[in-house]
Amino acid sequence: MGKNILKKQLLLFVSVLYCVNFNAQEKYFVAKEKNGGNTFSDIYKALDVISKKVLKEGYPSNGIEIIIKDGYYKIDKTIEIDKNLNGTFQNSLVIKAENPGKVHFFGGEILTLNEFKSFNAKKAGFNLTDKKAEAKIKVFDLKKAGIKRTELGSFFKHGYGFEKNPNFTTPAMLWVDGERMHLSRWPNLNENNEYYDNVNQFKGKFSDVNIKGAVSLLSIADKGKKKPNMWFKNKDYLENSGGTFTVAFDHAASWEFYKKNEEKIWLDGVLSASWEWEYTKVKRIEKRNITLATGANRSLGFFRKVTHFHFENVPEELDTQGEYFIDREKMLLYFYLPDDIKGKTITLSTLNGDMINIKGASNIRIEGLVLESGRGNGINIVNDARWKKVITQSNNIVVESCTIRNFNQWGVLVQGPFNSKVNNCHIYNLGAGGVKLGKDVKSFKLEKENNVASNNKIHDIAFDQKSQVPGITLAGCGNIARNNEIYDTPHFAIKMKFANDCIAENNYMHDLPQYHHFDGGALYLATGGQFYNRGNQIRDNYFENIATNGAYLDNYTMGNSVFGNVFYNVGNSTKGSKNGAVYIHGGGQNIVENNIAIDCPYAYKTGSHIVKAPNTTNYLNLWYQDAELFKPGSPLYTKYVSHYPALKDFLHKLHNSPDVINKHVENKNIKAISSPKNKKSQINFYDLKGVEAHLNRDALTANWLNWFQLRYQSTTFKNNAYVFTSEKYVPNFNGVAKGVKGAFKLGGETGVFEMASYNLKQNGRTKKITNHVFQGNKWVKDSLDLFGQYSEDGKFIFNDSIAVASIKGFTHINFSRIGILKQ
Repeated sequence: MGKNILKKQLLLFVSVLYCVNFNAQEKYFVAKEKNGGNTFSDIYKALDVISKKVLKEGYPSNGIEIIIKDGYYKIDKTIEIDKNLNGTFQNSLVIKAENPGKVHFFGGEILTLNEFKSFNAKKAGFNLTDKKAEAKIKVFDLKKAGIKRTELGSFFKHGYGFEKNPNFTTPAMLWVDGERMHLSRWPNLNENNEYYDNVNQFKGKFSDVNIKGAVSLLSIADKGKKKPNMWFKNKDYLENSGGTFTVAFDHAASWEFYKKNEEKIWLDGVLSASWEWEYTKVKRIEKRNITLATGANRSLGFFRKVTHFHFENVPEELDTQGEYFIDREKMLLYFYLPDDIKGKTITLSTLNGDMINIKGASNIRIEGLVLESGRGNGINIVNDARWKKVITQSNNIVVESCTIRNFNQWGVLVQGPFNSKVNNCHIYNLGAGGVKLGKDVKSFKLEKENNVASNNKIHDIAFDQKSQVPGITLAGCGNIARNNEIYDTPHFAIKMKFANDCIAENNYMHDLPQYHHFDGGALYLATGGQFYNRGNQIRDNYFENIATNGAYLDNYTMGNSVFGNVFYNVGNSTKGSKNGAVYIHGGGQNIVENNIAIDCPYAYKTGSHIVKAPNTTNYLNLWYQDAELFKPGSPLYTKYVSHYPALKDFLHKLHNSPDVINKHVENKNIKAISSPKNKKSQINFYDLKGVEAHLNRDALTANWLNWFQLRYQSTTFKNNAYVFTSEKYVPNFNGVAKGVKGAFKLGGETGVFEMASYNLKQNGRTKKITNHVFQGNKWVKDSLDLFGQYSEDGKFIFNDSIAVASIKGFTHINFSRIGILKQ
């Protein structure tokens, strides 16, 4: 009897033991300077062993967990993860920190403070502008430290319009305790310089905007050459096309080092259109004439508002704490040491390429790591593709609770994979953007990718790519930005481009932009060139202290929804720009509904610039080209009209345009009808025929009505509230347009709405005509207690739930769900 009981207990023990082993993941460890068994000294060895084992035995049903012990691990080459390391949907392959935040993957070199030597002006080969700085500058021998010249990277022309460059590279950058140091520059970072001119440029319209650390140009002597195709391969263009401008100062003429050495001076700033930005090499400085090697995207001086720029990589200007200069020929680093440098870690980012590259893999989870320093991206997640054909689809990649910082390019790229997530991460100090979901290229796919960026804190980004590079990009189909906090960016918080059915919801965007003062906004949607990019939703977000626009639907962007957002103190940075809480720049079929704008003088606005600008027909040209692919009965027409019913009417207008317009399309000269030469006799004349058809509604002129409704599109503004806490924010309500409730002074200088109206001149008077729809929008004059209360420190605290009882049909906004949620 006793033996039987013992036998049963033994069987039960074995059975329990078997179950425990069966359910346990296979565990591997990475620990510094340890190697043996299932413990490896670096992540490369661990992944190599696991990959070979999986190839031989298959992926274990219980999954694999790679646990990284505390410490700093030097990453000197990209960590590659491919399909050989695929986990399963139930049990992903997990790479995680044993203690979150205590594991650092580091793509750089640590420079020891006592190896910095005294500065010798004669040996340096350059004369300091500020002689007093000599005692503060120290020199580090990079070659002696074992750093190779190839690890230092190099400079390359980049900026707006120069993004697509397979040769793009970035230089190594210097950091102290995670804080970015700055290349030697003039003017200095926060200097108020007398040669920054906000008075004489653009008729002084932006005299209320002061930009520190910048100067302005005076006049254009040579606009430079037009950018050719494959510009990055054209050596003559890269060295001899930049043009010349004059300045009001003599300071730059004293710089000599660049003339006889490989290290050149680079210009960082805005030289033409206010939304653009350049990083370009200076070829020659002759007295007050600055000649560039490569010029601006659309030539110097194009649509200039206020130019502002600085010069950097100028060794003569080493004159303030935290500035540095690298002489690659001599392999020497010159560094003006900060006063509090003792005890801090000095690092140089040298890793070339991405830190982690996940290609064609699925079911991978990266958790709790600190990824820092590198000249490429932090994490790049892509499909395995050949010649644009996907060989292996990536799926279900999760980046969880990581810190990603100090990379010269993006934090996390997810371009092509499905069902992936970047969650609860802190992403900052990046040369480019924070997170990109989807490929921002032209596509006719409507399969939802379902990638999500959620609960992330993203700030201080795009220090090296300042134009139109956001905290989060949403592209492709069905990608989502949810519950993120984004602030201190140079241009945008969130950008949607080449996007269908993407969603930005419950995000908290505040205190931006920090660089572009004359253009842009917090959430930027630019899909107007592709009428089939639509269905995107901007909902339940909070915009606070936004200097320019809040939600900005630019350049004919159409077919989207802006619903349930709260805007506070938006558009008050300058009186020179009429920025709005919501700005619809020419596009139609958008619904702007159920929003609240507090202290936003131009709350809900449409703009006329794109309709009346010389480049307006660039967009029409694209529409008519693509309309050929969307003929009734075609596969694309059937797919898209079924998914977006409102698109049917828009396509009908394109397919039934006036004969003269069709002739322009056939002759491929429709873009020319808005040129200065043809404007009066062509597009202005066609618009007049269109507005006459709009007024008469005659069946014989239906095609001209189609033309007018393509040109002057219709967006609906419904049940939106606007509130003013002080008289200083209240606009001038004189000039209310008759028959248009809530639309104040259409196209005028002041008012809550500034519409893209058609100005019909008859009998010496101007009649303003708009296709927009206004329903139930209201100036709410009730107590602010309806929305929230001011705290003792003057910050407005919103109620958890916000409703506007005086607007019939207004849906309450759950403010407590906005921003990063507690995990």
